[in-house]
Amino acid sequence: MQVSGEAIVGRLTGTRLTPLPDTAVRSTKRAALPFLCPKTAVIPGSTPGEVALGVDMGDTLRAYPIERVGDGVINDEIEGTALVIFSQEQGPTGAAYLSSVDGRALTFTWADILITDNETGSTWAFTRTAVAGELAGTQLQPLPVRSAFWFSLIAAFPDLTLYQE
Repeated sequence: MQVSGEAIVGRLTGTRLTPLPDTAVRSTKRAALPFLCPKTAVIPGSTPGEVALGVDMGDTLRAYPIERVGDGVINDEIEGTALVIFSQEQGPTGAAYLSSVDGRALTFTWADILITDNETGSTWAFTRTAVAGELAGTQLQPLPVRSAFWFSLIAAFPDLTLYQE
C-alpha cells in the first residue's frame, strides 16, 4: 500500500520502508482528480481529498488536518512526548518536530507569518531552525511524517487517531 510504505506484491511483500524525517517536497502542485473513498474515511466537515499529516510516535500514528490549520502551529503530545506541527496553507504542507531543545520544553505560536516560541521569544523558520533570538541557530529534531489525503491514511492505518482541538 503506497501510503503505509509496505510492499504488498513481490519478493519484499510485508517489508516496510523506513520513514525519513528530514526530506523535501518535490512539487506542491496537486491535480484536481475525483476521489473514490468510503464515507467512513472522510473527516467530519471535510472533503474526501483533504490533506492530512500523519505523525509516527512509538506505537501511535496521529493525523493532523493541515488544510484546516492553514498557516499555523499545533502544540501536541503523543505518548508523553511533546511535539509541534508547523503548517502552511500553500501546498498545503506541514512538518513535525520534537518541541524541546536540550531538555527545555517549548511551545509555539504563529502570528503575522512568524513562528515564535513562547518561552524565549526566538523566531523559527518553517524548516526547523531558530533564525533570531536566544536560540538562533538551534534546530528542532524532525519527526517521521506522511503527508497524504486523509482517506488514504485511514485506509492504510485504520487505528490512527485524528488530532482534535
